Amino acid sequence: MRRFVLTAFALIATTRLAAQAPPIADSVLQQGLVEQAETMYYAAVRAAPRSPDARLRLGRFLIQRGATRVGAVLVEEAVQFGLDPATAAPVLAAAYETLGDFQSLSRLSPTVVGASTIARARWLIDHPQRVAASDSVIQLEYRERLAGDTIGTIPIRINGRNFTAVISARARGIIVGSDVANATRAHRFESAVDSGRALRLAVVDSVDFGKLAVRNSPIRIDASGGVRGVLVGLDALMRFAPVFDATSSRLAVRAGGSAAPTPAQGTEIATLLVDGELLAVTAGGWASIAMPNIARQLRGHRWTIDAKRGRIVVER
Repeated sequence: MRRFVLTAFALIATTRLAAQAPPIADSVLQQGLVEQAETMYYAAVRAAPRSPDARLRLGRFLIQRGATRVGAVLVEEAVQFGLDPATAAPVLAAAYETLGDFQSLSRLSPTVVGASTIARARWLIDHPQRVAASDSVIQLEYRERLAGDTIGTIPIRINGRNFTAVISARARGIIVGSDVANATRAHRFESAVDSGRALRLAVVDSVDFGKLAVRNSPIRIDASGGVRGVLVGLDALMRFAPVFDATSSRLAVRAGGSAAPTPAQGTEIATLLVDGELLAVTAGGWASIAMPNIARQLRGHRWTIDAKRGRIVVER
């Protein structure tokens, strides 16, 4: 009997610890302690394998760190174990868009992620996104301008028209002004509830980064008039493991999406992708890479966003 009671108390204690661990891991992560937080997220799932909350938090963490497919599977499992689908939907929607998994995206609730999101996903199922490149590494002209939200500028071609795009640290995806959307005849996806929103969803037939072409590329249109021209968010470039080189004024993108081996003199900076914004670890937490303390580490250097490993590598 005593052994049974002790076992019961042990189970209760373990359950309580498992319930407390994920929120504590979130707090640890907010402090920039990536490895410690990762250990705690995994430990919480091992302690309570069927806990939807533990799986959700680990899955979200992995998505933010670049392990998007694995993270999405964990969030899907959290729903199977009882997580409210409405809670999971925004996390999964962002993951599916990153992965180009529009089939899965189309199955999410339009009430939660928006009717226009579902309509665009269904269109992209019938008109699949494709990447074509003349070589494994494509070089673009790049002008560094690390100031405010701006990283720099690159040439871009949308539906055959040439533009100079501003790379923005805070923009999500590719955002164009209404003038560009009209000039390129973008396919628009709007619902009644979109009338009060600044950003509208659309697709263009092609977006070319030099000799790398993305066919049927999702974009957003700024209907507020705040954006003129083209903004390119870092998340739109991250899939191609971009290498920014201020010295040679070149930006290299890799069609396969895998970064080159880390150079011997490289310095690694851990990253998180949160709501489309790339954050870099800093003393005591996280900051946009446009912030002065992060920008100082990048300015004038050659640096790579290695999204699959959740890091920026700065060469010295």
